[in-house]
Amino acid sequence: MTLSNYDKAVAAYLRDGQRRGLRPATIRYYQMALERVGAERGLVEPADLTLARVRGFQDQPGHLGPSSIHGYLCALKTFARWMVDEELITVDPLARLRLPRVDQGVVTAPTDRELLELLRASGPLLRTVLAVLLGTGMRISDLAALMIDDLRPGELIVARAKNRAGRLVPLDPVLEALLCRHVADHAPVGGRALFVTRTGRPLTPDATRLALADARHRAGLDVRVSPHIVRHWHARDLAANGTQERLLAARMGWRTHALISRYAPVANREVVADVTRYAPLVRLRDEGDLDGLLPRAVLRAGVSNSAKNESVRRGVTTPRSGDSRQS
Repeated sequence: MTLSNYDKAVAAYLRDGQRRGLRPATIRYYQMALERVGAERGLVEPADLTLARVRGFQDQPGHLGPSSIHGYLCALKTFARWMVDEELITVDPLARLRLPRVDQGVVTAPTDRELLELLRASGPLLRTVLAVLLGTGMRISDLAALMIDDLRPGELIVARAKNRAGRLVPLDPVLEALLCRHVADHAPVGGRALFVTRTGRPLTPDATRLALADARHRAGLDVRVSPHIVRHWHARDLAANGTQERLLAARMGWRTHALISRYAPVANREVVADVTRYAPLVRLRDEGDLDGLLPRAVLRAGVSNSAKNESVRRGVTTPRSGDSRQS
C-alpha cells in the first residue's frame, strides 16, 4: 500500500518524537489522532490540513466527547507547527484554532470502608498492588514500571516516573513488610519486574484497572474505583491527617509549585519523617481494619512504634477520611 504524503509526514513526525524522547504512549496517541483525522477528512498532502477541515472534524455531532476533541486538537496544532518548522508547509494553518474549554468533573474518593471491601474482594497479587497504591499514592504507570532492584530497605526507588522526575518513596513498616513478603513468596529474579502476573509477564496499568473493576463488581460497590481514584484518596487522606503542603507535594510526586521547589526544597529526611509520623496503612492496621486481610507477620511490623505514632496523631484533631465521603 502506497502512503500518501500526509501519512509520510505523520510517520516522520512520530520518528522525530522518538528522537526527542517522547514516551511510547504519547507517540501512540499522536499516531492514533493524526491518522484518524487524516482518514476521516481525506487528507492526502500536508497542505490539506486546513483550519476548515479541522473545524469540520471538530463539528461532527456526537462522535467524540469534549475531552477527546481537546486532545485531538492539541495533537493537530503541535503537528502543524512541526510541519512549518520542517518546511513541509509555509504557514501554520491552525495558528488561529482555539482549543475548547473542558469542564473538570468532580472526583469522588471512596471511603475507608469501601476500599477495605475492595481489598477483601481482591486476589493476593491485586491485594498487594492495591495496598501499595493505598500506602504510597503512586501513579499506576510508576508502579507497573518498578523492578525488583527498586525495592530497598525502607524505600522504593521510582526511577521511571511519568513526569520524568525520579524520587524515593519511603515505606511505612506495614508496606515494607508486605513487599518483602511479596518478594519472598514469589522468589523473583533480580532485575525483573516487581509485580508479575501468573504467566510471568510484568503487570500492566490496563490489567490493573481491569482487575480493580472486577474486584469492585465482586465487592458490590457502587462507587467508581481506579488506580487514579485511589491516588486521590491517598492525597486527601494525607491532607486530612495534617501533612503540610510541601510534604504533600513531595509524597505525591507533584512538580507544579515551582516557587516551593526553588525556595524551600523538600529534603528526603523530611519525607521519611512524615511517613513515620503518619502512614495510611499503619492507621488502618492500628484501627484493626486490616485484620484478616494481610498476613499477621505483616501487621506486626513496626508495632513497637505504633503507640508513639498514635500519641502524635492524637495531639491534633484529625478526622477520619472514612467517616464521610470526600468530594
